[in-house]
Amino acid sequence: MMNIESFKTMFRLIDFQKRVFLAKNWKTFSACKFKRPLSAAQVNHLMLIRFVLPCNLSKVMEITGLSSSGASLFVDNLVRAGIVYRETDPNDRRHIRIIATDEALHLIEQIDCGLNKFIDQHLESCTPEEMEIINKAGKIICDKLSSTISDKKI
Repeated sequence: MMNIESFKTMFRLIDFQKRVFLAKNWKTFSACKFKRPLSAAQVNHLMLIRFVLPCNLSKVMEITGLSSSGASLFVDNLVRAGIVYRETDPNDRRHIRIIATDEALHLIEQIDCGLNKFIDQHLESCTPEEMEIINKAGKIICDKLSSTISDKKI
């Protein structure tokens, strides 16, 4: 296998910067017009599960790393805040799907816009040639990584 240590470091740095951004700004995002404010952990978990919504509780557990009771409490809090709602799966009435409200989708879009501005600031000093290389590499990486997320637009 080729040496891709710089890619691995980049991947970790981007994740770190995302977490720093959310840690600094979660109060702004949680102050939206929801019934209850979100905690920093809830904002982080919401940003993790956004790629798999609608989903079931098992998927929430898998994505967030929360236990069954932790994931259930997390979803209960999101439901009480008006961020998600539960619906019986039309394909199997024994299963419950967790679905984002329009307000939650708007919140996620706001957070993504903030993250985009944050990233853009870090890339301002890049030349057009460097940006082209970054864009091409990013497309390859996204194609590879997004294949693990079933039919979800990121």
